[in-house]
Amino acid sequence: ATTTSTIGVDLPLECTVYTTIDDSTRVVSNNINDGSQACDASLFDSTPDPIRFVSPGGTQIPTISPGGNNCGAGGAGWLVTSHPSEIGQSIDGTVCYAVDSNVCWQSNSIQITNCGGYYVYQLYTPPTCNLRYCTVEFPDQCTNYTTINDSSRLVSSNGGSGCDNSSFSTGITYVRFVSGSGKDMEIPMSSPGPNHCGTQATGYVTTDYPYFPSQTVNATVCYANNNTSCYASNTITITYCDQYYVFGLTKPPRRCGTRYSIYIDTSNTPYPSSVGETVNATACGYYGGNLCYASNMITITNCSTYYIFGLTAPPFSSPSRYCTVDLPSQCYSYRSINDSTRSISNLVNGTACDQSLFTSSNISAPTYVRFISSNGAIYNYAPGGSNMCGTSLPGWTNSTFPTNPGDTVNAIVCYQYLTRSCYVSNTITITNCDSFYVFGLTKPPRCPARYCTG
Repeated sequence: ATTTSTIGVDLPLECTVYTTIDDSTRVVSNNINDGSQACDASLFDSTPDPIRFVSPGGTQIPTISPGGNNCGAGGAGWLVTSHPSEIGQSIDGTVCYAVDSNVCWQSNSIQITNCGGYYVYQLYTPPTCNLRYCTVEFPDQCTNYTTINDSSRLVSSNGGSGCDNSSFSTGITYVRFVSGSGKDMEIPMSSPGPNHCGTQATGYVTTDYPYFPSQTVNATVCYANNNTSCYASNTITITYCDQYYVFGLTKPPRRCGTRYSIYIDTSNTPYPSSVGETVNATACGYYGGNLCYASNMITITNCSTYYIFGLTAPPFSSPSRYCTVDLPSQCYSYRSINDSTRSISNLVNGTACDQSLFTSSNISAPTYVRFISSNGAIYNYAPGGSNMCGTSLPGWTNSTFPTNPGDTVNAIVCYQYLTRSCYVSNTITITNCDSFYVFGLTKPPRCPARYCTG
């Protein structure tokens, strides 16, 4: 069903006058194989219609291919381009229609406007039937979260005693980390080492981030102190909200500072009885009903009328805190491609071509892509022949990948034809996003050139 809505906000015209579509059958998980497939050709025409999707089945067009026979249609429509990140911004986009294993069997152009909290799409009639625009449903935490803007959490912030034990409860608090300029940040995936992020025990993620928009994963946060890279840990959730991550954070596992009830365990080592005698002893920390929640060794010396204690820092006393790392925007706003046919080991002769997927030839305006399968990267060696990756012009690079998180380099992709390892080529970018690479891909110079992975 469709209804026309008018709302009064200071945004582009399409944000104030649009048509809503409330149709849960468009959700990417609606798989249809019985022939009863919907088609958008009769719903739209050659004049663009401003559309806002409001269904529980999703409010955004997905940015990763759902595969054919989903969304209630044989051809599932998805966005090749990212959504605009700035409120009021409008961009041109391309919708591809996945049919069977072909992720872009047909395509057409649309426009997308960020209306602050929702998107409005200027939609045209698809090229043929049965093609349909899909939607993806995002969980509540993608809109209901707490924003934390705290530069002292950056891994570059040395020292400090910040502690998150009092900032979070035992339940989940949904958090989006941003910088002072509003740029999104994430929890790092490699240990910063102790005494960074404005604290002593630095929290980092040891689990891969989700890659599918709306996907939520459980993740482990380790805290690094002077003794070990993971002296304590706890479980959080990470949700990929297409343009940013939302973290479901819980109270770190250790108390801040040294606030245990400390007592000396004399069950095995009694106090020294002779004047001048020194013994080693165990100091236990009581916490949460556990008499010896944590312990460390001390010395006790009998000084006749009193004792002298040789004390060391109690274990687990370091303040624990979630860290953040400042990465480029493409590390949050990218398109995921999970396509095993791109593998260099796919020796099937084919004519797959990437020219319809990546339409910009401008290195300053590439399509940012994260490859999920086949090692998550463009193949880094000469293939040695044609007819790989489902094409006769397999693309590869011999450029050096950036090693530091946040670094971006330009790279040359060559396309091999027969014995010519670099028959044609184009320039791309490669960004190190801490735990994965994002590639800024441009339109290949000709068909059937295709980016290979492996």
